[in-house]
Amino acid sequence: MPGSSYALVSEVISGTNTVDDIVWTSSAPSVAEVSSGTVTAISDGTAVITASIGNCSATCSVTVKTPPSVIVKNYVADGVNYGPGINIGGTVWAPVNCGYEPANGDYKGYPYGKLYQWGRKYGHGYSGSLYDTCEGILNVIGEVSDADTPELAVGPVSLSEGQSEDNAEKFYCVSDGSYDWLDTQNDGLWNAGSVAVPVKTDYDPCPTGWRVPTLSELEALSEKNHSSWTTNGEGQSGYYFVGEYTYMEDVPKVFFPAAGFRECEGSANVRGWWGLYWSSDTYSDPDDDTKACCLWISNGSCVLNTYWSRAHGFPVRCVQE
Repeated sequence: MPGSSYALVSEVISGTNTVDDIVWTSSAPSVAEVSSGTVTAISDGTAVITASIGNCSATCSVTVKTPPSVIVKNYVADGVNYGPGINIGGTVWAPVNCGYEPANGDYKGYPYGKLYQWGRKYGHGYSGSLYDTCEGILNVIGEVSDADTPELAVGPVSLSEGQSEDNAEKFYCVSDGSYDWLDTQNDGLWNAGSVAVPVKTDYDPCPTGWRVPTLSELEALSEKNHSSWTTNGEGQSGYYFVGEYTYMEDVPKVFFPAAGFRECEGSANVRGWWGLYWSSDTYSDPDDDTKACCLWISNGSCVLNTYWSRAHGFPVRCVQE
């Protein structure tokens, strides 16, 4: 975006020249200037950056785009202000997962947010293994537990029972049938509108002014560019997403941690290794309508997926309404 800068990586691999001898030029200085390998975005458009030494040259294309003008709100949940959302391509993402609460002294909090069965208003904490990967090898590095974990109850149940505040601490386990915590499947629990024009429902777990994202919003965030598998300031593994921009440190980005999940039969697993983030969309195959749509991240993978069990507990990253 205009005003940002990025240092291109350059290397001279033969001859007596060094990187200091490279001549840098831009095909459109009014769009992007370049000096000593550092590109500065000036205005919307596309420029070709060329690095030359003698008869040898290399090029790359740079696209500059001004983000859509959006009024960004602070993400406030349960009276706590977690700061402004992150505007990526006109969609404003919450800075933390839904249900997030930091640890404070002996209070363990919900450092990855809570895990939600698809379509339910109430989420729950994680209790299980914490994983790490080193040189492609998966390791269990400890057992962790959030501030509270759910009471396991037998499902499926009715809509009124599952959405009752009296049952907020219950996780409804299922092992067969539709693999849904709900006894009569309902595709509109998190979106009373359409895929193109979503409408927040009373069952949406996001705080006021925010809602569960659609699959297209997750797709716009994930299918373009993201960082390598990394850790954030809280030591959590995951990806930084930047939407349509090539990943770089100084563009707007949002971090999705590998929060793990709770399986439909009740056990929690794979925190630090996997993160499956619910969308408000369901699977539309008439021969198999048991699924809902999500974004699946892991070390080395980032794909959109249709998951076979709506009774699983996954994290949610809210978007601004």
